[in-house]
Amino acid sequence: MARDYGGVCHLRFDDTNPEKEEMEYVNTIIDSVKWLGFDWNGSQGNYSAPAYQASDYFDFMYRAAEHLIEAGHA
Repeated sequence: MARDYGGVCHLRFDDTNPEKEEMEYVNTIIDSVKWLGFDWNGSQGNYSAPAYQASDYFDFMYRAAEHLIEAGHA
């Protein structure tokens, strides 16, 4: 969708406990995504963009959820 509509796409892992994540599994998923031809950096073949972790944004997502609830949108 990002490619079709001129947007930006990021690779993000929905990690529930990042301290227990095995890098072997993360790297295998990244390699598989690359093998499928997916590019999350915006320029074909350039995979220098980092993969994001959902846990990096838990505080923001929590505050956003509270805001939506208080505004009557959730």
